Amino acid sequence: IIDGNEGTVRHLHVVLESLGKLAPEDAVGGVELANSDPSPRVAALARDLLQRP
Repeated sequence: IIDGNEGTVRHLHVVLESLGKLAPEDAVGGVELANSDPSPRVAALARDLLQRP
């Protein structure tokens, strides 16, 4: 069985909800990018991927 990102996110939602750790829909938050490769190319790729719908 191959499960992609959508299945992983669905499962994470269930786990967080069961632990009472799921943030409300209107919660304000952010994303911190971290990578072991410090190159500007990888940083730009990460930013580009986060901006996709």
